[in-house]
Amino acid sequence: MLADKLGHVVLNENDIYSLCSSGVDATAKELALAIKARLKQPDCEKRGFILVGFPVNEQQAKAMRWEGIFPEYAIFLEAPLQTLIEREAGKRLDPLTGETYHLISNPPPSVCVENRLVSLPANTPEKIKSLLEAYNRETVLLQQIYASVMKTVNAAQPLSDMYASVLAHVTQPPRSLALRTPRIVLLGFAGCGKKTQAGLLANKYGLLTINCGDLIRKEIANSTLLGKAMKSYVARNMPGKIPFNH
Repeated sequence: MLADKLGHVVLNENDIYSLCSSGVDATAKELALAIKARLKQPDCEKRGFILVGFPVNEQQAKAMRWEGIFPEYAIFLEAPLQTLIEREAGKRLDPLTGETYHLISNPPPSVCVENRLVSLPANTPEKIKSLLEAYNRETVLLQQIYASVMKTVNAAQPLSDMYASVLAHVTQPPRSLALRTPRIVLLGFAGCGKKTQAGLLANKYGLLTINCGDLIRKEIANSTLLGKAMKSYVARNMPGKIPFNH
């Protein structure tokens, strides 16, 4: 729905794994490099992109960030366990075509198709609970990484309401550049708590935090002159030792 409205390229989890010859066995670094190459193709650069169901874990998210892949928006859809169980209970598989349907939200096109549908054996309440617990453990870490661009959306609400909420967020106007907007620089040696204080200020006053490390990685990913100049230092874990000419 978002892709239809915004014209973005959609890359789901299967699309991303297919970018690597080793598929689901690809390392986080291999996947990040493959995604980076894919996002540099004309369709993604011109139309923008939506990654669906990826990254799955902290390692993948960090590998993407290292390659300069950091989203403008990170939307996390959340719903209670019981809601997810009820939704999964309505899913059916067509063994002939491999298509998946839902008896309520995405019914089969005909009675003939409906009669041959089978339940998905993995969709038991116990299995869903186990998968959700594992998912939540990784989600906590992902939300820490994407805290500056994160929004959680209630996925238990009607589909149209959920879509409207997400669309409103990703199309909101940019922050005002009026002179009254606070502009704060936090400086200090490593370990002084710059990030902690920035997070506290941002939460209290609704400020936008800008991480210099993320900016550097984006410059490197975009292969700008500045990015090329910084790349060798970052590769040696020397962001704090870059010399400046006065």
